[in-house]
Amino acid sequence: ARFQQSQTSPVKDEVSLEWSLFQTQSMQVSGSSVTKTEDSPEFSVALHDLPTSSNQVWPISWEIKIRRGNKKCWCGVGVSSKDIELDESPRQVGRSNRTKKGRAFFYHDRGFLCNGETFVDDDVPPFNWDG
Repeated sequence: ARFQQSQTSPVKDEVSLEWSLFQTQSMQVSGSSVTKTEDSPEFSVALHDLPTSSNQVWPISWEIKIRRGNKKCWCGVGVSSKDIELDESPRQVGRSNRTKKGRAFFYHDRGFLCNGETFVDDDVPPFNWDG
C-alpha cells in the first residue's frame, strides 16, 4: 500500500508532517509517502507524530491515496499511541500479547471502525479502491 498525505489547517501556521515511526524492515518512506516493500513481517505500521500543545488543538485533515498492487492487502487509517508495535496488526493481539484496545482507533478498509481488537461499527462503507 502507498499512502500520500496532504495537510490543510485553518490555523495561520502551516505544519509539516512526516512519518516519524515506521516498520523499517518492510517499509520505505519518501517525504509524505510510505510504501510496503516486503511481505515479511505480514503487518507493518507507519505513524505520524502530530505536533500539538497543551493549549491548542486544531482540526487537521489529510487526503490519503492508497494504491494496491496485485497482492491481497488490508489498510487502516486512524490514531494510535506511539508505543504501538510497528510489526503487528493494530486489530489483533500479536506475539507481544498486548491488547490494542485503547491504543489504536482506526477505520479498516473493509468497512468497519475498530478500537484495537474491538469492532466499534461495522456499518461504514469500505474504501473505494481505484483500479
